[in-house]
Amino acid sequence: MAADLAYGGAKEVLIAIRTPPNIQRREFLGIATQQVGILAEKLPVKLADRISLVLQQVAIGDLRPYGLDTPKRGALSRIYEDAQIPLIDVGFLDALKQRRLTVVAAVEGFTAAEVRLVDGTRLQPDAVIAATGYSRGLEPLVGHLGVLRPDGTPAPSGGEPSPNAPGLYFIGYRNAPGGLLRRIRIEAEAMAQVLGKLVVGPAGPAAKTAA
Repeated sequence: MAADLAYGGAKEVLIAIRTPPNIQRREFLGIATQQVGILAEKLPVKLADRISLVLQQVAIGDLRPYGLDTPKRGALSRIYEDAQIPLIDVGFLDALKQRRLTVVAAVEGFTAAEVRLVDGTRLQPDAVIAATGYSRGLEPLVGHLGVLRPDGTPAPSGGEPSPNAPGLYFIGYRNAPGGLLRRIRIEAEAMAQVLGKLVVGPAGPAAKTAA
C-alpha cells in the first residue's frame, strides 16, 4: 500500500514499522521465491532461518541507511510461530531507496490532531492507514471445543482429525513457506480423501451427506 501511494502521487508517505520485516524479492537469480519456500519447508527451522537471513542480505542488501533495521528472526520462525509471511517486494524497495517512502518509529497512540510515535515524535498526517492485519475469529465458533492453538489457529489442518471434535476439519488457516494457496490445494486434496471415505465408505455410497 505504501508503494502504491508513493507512486500514485502522494506528496509524502510515512511508514511506521514495529518489527523489521523479512523481505524477499519475487525472484532472485531466476529462481522464484515460492520455489525457495517449498524447499525451505523440508529443512529444520533453525537452518532455514539462517539461510533466509543470508539470502535477504545478498538479495536485498543493508536497508539501515533507509531507516529499516535487519530482522533478527528468520522467515520460517515468523511464519510458523507468528503466522507472519515475508514481505514480497513489488515496488517497496525501489520506493524506499528512491526516498519516496520514509520509515518512522512505531505508532504509540493518537491525540485529536496528532499521531504519537514511540520515539517521542509527533506527526500530523492528512490520513492514517492502519495495516494491522486481522484475526481469524474462530474462538466464538469453536473455541470451546479445544481445537485451537493459543494464537487462534486450528491445531488440525486439512484432512487431520481432531480427537476433541471428530468430524470437524479446517482448510486454509495454516501459513506455509511455499505459499498459502499451494497449502490450501494440498489440504483440499487431503480433505477430499477423507470425504471420499465418509461418503462412499467400504459398503458403497452413504445415504446422506451434508456440505
